[in-house]
Amino acid sequence: MYDLLNSFWAFLFTIPIIIYLIVNHRDEKLVAYFLLAYTLRCILMVCDLNNAFTIPHSGGDTEMLHWISRQNYIYNTNKVFTNYTIVLTLIYRISDGSRALAQYFNVIMGMGVLAYVVESMKLLKINKKTMHNILLLAALMPQLIILSCILLREAWIHLFLTMSVYYFIRWFLGNKGGSKNIIYCLLCVLAATWMHNGCIAIFVGYAMAFLFYNPAKQSNSFSSRSVISAILLLGFVAFYAANADVLSSKFTRYEGMDSGEVFLARANARTVSGSEYLIWLPKTSNLFVALLFSPLKVFYFLFAPIPLDWRGPADMIAFIMDSTIYIYLFWKLVTLRISIAWARQMRKYLLVAYITIVFMFAYGTNVSGTAIRHRAKSVPVLFLAYALAGSYGSYAPINSKRRHRR
Repeated sequence: MYDLLNSFWAFLFTIPIIIYLIVNHRDEKLVAYFLLAYTLRCILMVCDLNNAFTIPHSGGDTEMLHWISRQNYIYNTNKVFTNYTIVLTLIYRISDGSRALAQYFNVIMGMGVLAYVVESMKLLKINKKTMHNILLLAALMPQLIILSCILLREAWIHLFLTMSVYYFIRWFLGNKGGSKNIIYCLLCVLAATWMHNGCIAIFVGYAMAFLFYNPAKQSNSFSSRSVISAILLLGFVAFYAANADVLSSKFTRYEGMDSGEVFLARANARTVSGSEYLIWLPKTSNLFVALLFSPLKVFYFLFAPIPLDWRGPADMIAFIMDSTIYIYLFWKLVTLRISIAWARQMRKYLLVAYITIVFMFAYGTNVSGTAIRHRAKSVPVLFLAYALAGSYGSYAPINSKRRHRR
């Protein structure tokens, strides 16, 4: 059996879950699904710690993160292999090098993702049936289970991106806090970006809403609020630019290149792997041609491994267990029409935020395994866009004729 969790820190990390379950004890389904999610994540964590079987995404990267953080703890050094090693080193130092506690911390963050998704749906007054369905889907989604219990930075990214959506929704609905919710939202984006630079792309969708949407009027309009939002956004951009060496370390390889050159470099990036896709696309030096590849890049990023590229049973299982979830969610978003104005506007901005971050990750990714891991980062955004459609939407008539106004 692997080393036991440090009892004090394990209890401290578990307190938020206990409190959350007590507060929501009247909703029996919510509590049951939450406990189911927690149990599955803990079981898989124990299996990973004891090498019971091969778990996707757990291997070279996880062992490198563990080894470097362990060396930092033992020899009191500060080597960095992604900023996640900074967090891991801190956990190792307070827990006498317990890898189990570090992975349990990821489990707690994974549970935080579910809690913030639920609290976001409560703010939106999503009906109970839709809320329970989405929570069950999130609780059982294989990638969310795996990535919240192995030794990777994904759980941190999932949590802070989900928190950013929560504070965005609070601002959008005009809840208490006003402009403070913008600040909290942007701080969460920065926290996620600190772990992976591509997360900054979600800022585009938020920024559009902060500038053009008026929560008081529940419509797009320019007002004094827009000016305040613009000032906060400029401050955010200035802070990001000033700390680009920390927040954008992954992009330092593109230093000295303009935006078009960076985009082409990402578009032409290739990773050699057995699960490569779109390898037949030619490399190009033409920005317009690279942009023409966008639909294919995004499509494969969202749904790979698609049936035409299956190499065997593993790819088929990955498609059934992961890709079909995205197909289902997008199908619902396309077929459900929302008649309530504010809900329709929110879904639009959430989809813009989602599409921009997907676009960022789609370029530079050409391996199914990597795509599966990266697209899970922003799936809570997709859950909430679907929740709006599921709760406030109705199916559009098929082949219905539009009525012309007289």
